[in-house]
This record gives sequence, structure tokens and C-alpha cells, in this order.
Amino acid sequence: MAATLIDINDVEIRIYRNGSVFASPGVAHLDNNGMVFGEAARAMLRFKPQDGFDKYWAQLDDVPLSKRYRGVRHHADLAYHHLHFLLTEHGPFEEVIFLVPGDYNRAKLSMLLGIAKALSLDVKGIVDSAVANVAALELGPRDVQFLDQSLHRTIVSQLVISEKIRFSGLQTLERSGKNHLSDIVMNWIADCFLDQARFDPLQDAASEQLMFGQLDEWLTQLREAAHINIGLELHGRLHEISLARADLIKILSPAFAALATPLRDSAQVVLSHHFAIYPQELLSTLNAIVAAEQAAFNTIMDNLPGVISPSGEVALVRSMRALPVVDRVKNGT
Repeated sequence: MAATLIDINDVEIRIYRNGSVFASPGVAHLDNNGMVFGEAARAMLRFKPQDGFDKYWAQLDDVPLSKRYRGVRHHADLAYHHLHFLLTEHGPFEEVIFLVPGDYNRAKLSMLLGIAKALSLDVKGIVDSAVANVAALELGPRDVQFLDQSLHRTIVSQLVISEKIRFSGLQTLERSGKNHLSDIVMNWIADCFLDQARFDPLQDAASEQLMFGQLDEWLTQLREAAHINIGLELHGRLHEISLARADLIKILSPAFAALATPLRDSAQVVLSHHFAIYPQELLSTLNAIVAAEQAAFNTIMDNLPGVISPSGEVALVRSMRALPVVDRVKNGT
């Protein structure tokens, strides 16, 4: 079966097909010139925040937007146009299986299926992302807590492993999403620019956008290096500073301590791959396994009969047999 897997997480909407993965940040930019999505929209998010949208996948509904735009009435319209953009760029999408976050309730799932129908997508199944990620691990019978970071929150899914892996509960942690952690880091970097270069990148929208656009790259470098040198060029002038991983760990430690609050000592903690960008010292405070980037995709492709109903009826899969290791996950990878 030539399935197309679509992972719905607003950090990035990921599409898996024939062994290849395409990713698009869950961000839209709307103005009088039209609409753009993904990386192009993210490149304007801090420069023109009044025209940016990054909550439409988390708040998938038909509540009217506060501002009127041509062709866009509500969050569901934004999600439709984003999927249409991805279909145009990477389609056609054959038999589609959606991976969805744990907080997608009946209303959001119905809205997602309605959008897929409007795009003539042949949806074969919907799978809880936490279940798919954990099923890729060789974990014996136990309780598991899966932490999935999105832009605005972290979703903690409670899972139980016996003969199968099944979903048993959910908790959402606000002020713990990627945006919140990014704001903490950006404020710290701005302070470093003030101290070392007498330059405040947050006073100018253009320099703030430049910093925002390079943030993930800097975090990736600081994951491995004790110190890195970075620079921002604005109006023909280059401002350069040094960043220390030890300082990054210090400023993010309270946020990771908050993430640890709902965790149980008796449960194995598994983190989604979105957490892999942070230093291992922070991840170690959660005593967690970090899921491999394609773990959920591999699980579904190896378990298609358990995902697709013989009757053709599409239902949310929240229970799955535990598979042998397909993509071994290691702490900090």
C-alpha cells in the first residue's frame, strides 16, 4: 500500500511518503496580497505578527476570526488552505493516514475529516501520535507518559502497555510549548547582545525576526558545543556575541522542572522528537527516552492492518500491538 502519512503538530506538519519526509511549520501569513504557509510564513511571523497565525491547528474550529480575510473565515479554513498548499507542493497524496495529538477530540477529528473530504483525500485511518511513537519501542509491560511538544503547550498522554499499548488519559501543560521556551531563549540571547555588543535585537522587528529565524540552528549547535559564536547583521552592521550552553541550561531549567511536575516515578517517560533540540542535561532531568524522528511513521507502516478498518470506517486508533524495535531510540538522540 502506497500510504501517505500526515503528522498533525503545529511545530511542523510532516508528510511521510515512500520513505521521504516533508515538513512545513504550522504557520500562516495573511495580508492584502494573499496567504502563505510554512517556512515563508514563519519568516514573517515576528516581523509582522499582526498578520501571522500559528494556533489554527491547535484550535481547529469554525469560530470566526476577529479580522476578516478574503477566503478565510476561521481556523478550519486556514488548515484547509495549508493542506491544499502541501498537496500542491508534494501531492498527490494516496491513501492518507493522519497522526493526531492526544487532545484532538471528536469535534476536531470531525473537522479534520471534513477538510480532507473537501480536498478529495482518501483517508484510511487516524492514529494517536503517542500510541504510534511508543509502539516503536521495546518496552515491557508498564505505564508510560508520552510528552508531545507543540507550539503552545505540551500534551502528556498516559499509556498502558500489556499485550497492547493503549491510551488511558491526558493532561495538557500550558506555557510549556515551543513558543514559550523560544521566548525564554530569545530574551536571554537579547540580554547577551546587550551585555556583549550594546545591541538590543528585540527593539527592531527586523532583527527580532532574524534572531527568531536562526534560533533552532543555535540551539542545535549548543546541544553539542559548550560555547558558540553567533552574529546578527542589520543595516550593514554585524553584531557578534558568544553563548554558553551552561547558561542556556540555567535559564531553561525552571521550564523543564515544570514539565517534570506531573510525571510519575513509576512510569517510563517518553518525549517526542521535538524535544531533541534541547541539551541532554535538560532532558536528563526528566529521566526520559527521546523518540526517534520517524518512529511513529515506521510503526504505522509496519502495522497497517491494525490501523485500517476492513469495513472502511475511519476511527481514531488508540490501541496498538507493541512491535519489535524498528528504529532504536536512545537517550539524547
